[in-house]
Amino acid sequence: MTQKRVFFATDGSGTSQAAEAVAGEMASCLATCFDGCELVVGTVIPPDRALRLNVPYRGTVPRGPLIHMPTEEMEQEAKEVVAEASGRIKAAFPNEKVTIRAVILRDASPAMGILEILAKEECGYIVMGNRGHGRVGSLMLGSVSTEVLHGASCPVVIVRE
Repeated sequence: MTQKRVFFATDGSGTSQAAEAVAGEMASCLATCFDGCELVVGTVIPPDRALRLNVPYRGTVPRGPLIHMPTEEMEQEAKEVVAEASGRIKAAFPNEKVTIRAVILRDASPAMGILEILAKEECGYIVMGNRGHGRVGSLMLGSVSTEVLHGASCPVVIVRE
């Protein structure tokens, strides 16, 4: 884990956009302190939105495992979400010592995908928004930010809109 790498999880929502400012400012401050910082801007394409295909095992079994394949439209949407977020952060926090890189993870629940990116990228911090479903809504729908908060091995900053 490196203190010079911040992961910003976005889904393009208003809450995520509110968290952009925190991620950009954090990366800019770390860049000043450590003479450089990498901001990883990422999103997840969850399997429930992807195209499901049954793939046979070498033709010997009639039905194989489900493979979740994001459609071209979903891929394009994910690329636009991270590109737009990256652009807004660069414009608001122009710092030559901050490098911004985009990551898209496919076929994972949002929380598990974010935790996977955190581990793979060895980020020192994560910044993300909170949709604010409330107690009842979170019990029924689950909360990505709560799941990440409890599963992350680094400090988590959750921004409310």
